[in-house]
Amino acid sequence: MQKINCRKIQRVIGVSAWNLSNEILYEMCRKHPRHESNEEIIAKVLMIGRVYSAAIERRKNVENTSSMFYLKQVAPGIRKSKIDKWLDTLRGFEHPTSENCIQIISVHKKVTNLFSEISGLEKRSLSSKYLHLHFPDSFFIYDSRSSTAIRQVEQTSIWNSDLVEYDYAYAKFFLRCMAFVEKVNSGCEIYLTPRQLDKYLLY
Repeated sequence: MQKINCRKIQRVIGVSAWNLSNEILYEMCRKHPRHESNEEIIAKVLMIGRVYSAAIERRKNVENTSSMFYLKQVAPGIRKSKIDKWLDTLRGFEHPTSENCIQIISVHKKVTNLFSEISGLEKRSLSSKYLHLHFPDSFFIYDSRSSTAIRQVEQTSIWNSDLVEYDYAYAKFFLRCMAFVEKVNSGCEIYLTPRQLDKYLLY
């Protein structure tokens, strides 16, 4: 693992030009946390996916136009799922811990499967971003860049055999993030939130 530079971390996680854009999406999910109407589902999936370059309509089956895909497949598929019951199991978590990480990773896998069934493609990144915006303190933000970056700063390969039934790539990423956050907290007395960690990894 690279030596932790506390000053650089403190500088990187500060104010950025993207804070307001992110806050608008957080506020949308705070005001509309459920999945009971087409309108709220379409707004959240559409805006989150497109802002973060992980749109659900990037799929194999392109017979429907984008608008029809959301109306005929995305909204009904999510509304009929048990997504709100899955999310309800996470309420009250303050941050990822060794005690709750399996539950968090389990929900990520369920949402990834749901999005994949709708789109026909792997939607690991979209799932992590969608869940993060609903639970900012619980879900680390996954994409190819952050996955590569966390391996560079946290080489410890932590694995829990209880996680084999879940998404391997996200579970490994999640546990590396937890380990790095703990080392930064111990070495710098800075507790990185998932958003702050994402800033650092993308830096």
